[in-house]
Amino acid sequence: MTPTINFATSATLKVSTREKIAAAYKEILPIALNLLTDRLNLALPILFDDPSKNLDDLFPTAVQKTKFLTHLLPCVMEKAAKLVGVNYKYVDGIGYDVEFEVVDGEITVVIKVEEKASTMDADGSAASFATGNCYSQVKNHLHFCMRLVNEGNCFTKIFAAMVDPTGFKDPSSGWKKTGSGNSGFDTFHVSVLDFDCITPIMGTVKTVGKSNSKVKYCQVGYESLV
Repeated sequence: MTPTINFATSATLKVSTREKIAAAYKEILPIALNLLTDRLNLALPILFDDPSKNLDDLFPTAVQKTKFLTHLLPCVMEKAAKLVGVNYKYVDGIGYDVEFEVVDGEITVVIKVEEKASTMDADGSAASFATGNCYSQVKNHLHFCMRLVNEGNCFTKIFAAMVDPTGFKDPSSGWKKTGSGNSGFDTFHVSVLDFDCITPIMGTVKTVGKSNSKVKYCQVGYESLV
């Protein structure tokens, strides 16, 4: 039987395992985003009966775009994973979205991952790793966090990282409720004291702000995709 690590109860996560998951995501993401752009170019003119419309025209706010893309990302992520030979399965489980199979030494483990993707303006809050609804606050599995910047149907910038909430030492790390009900405005922050719980995938993570100013939360930076 394949061992399963449940990060809601696991006390530690091997750094080597987290790095292997991050490396797999780094292979998957560029392919998945290209597939997503292709599908948007094909589908949006048909769905809205207007060949001139793109993602920005139809969904002018970051929240609207994020909610729409949430329905499309699982399919393109799975397809990209198959293309690069990664064992990745979207399951939409209780408290997690993905099962990721990783070989660590002689053991094969199935990792449960909670995925959070956001579309944001390029000048969005550098302290926010991701956005989610009010139910995200109780999820404690390994987190894959992604922020995207788009121009029309193309994705021009990305930040992506793995975060292990079970390793948090600062109680201020985690989900911060900024909306009411299931508003989709809750944000995920990581204290500078919990920097060791982060494995960057694409983009940067810093423990200082602009001009090396002191900050409470880790600051994310984008990586160009063009």
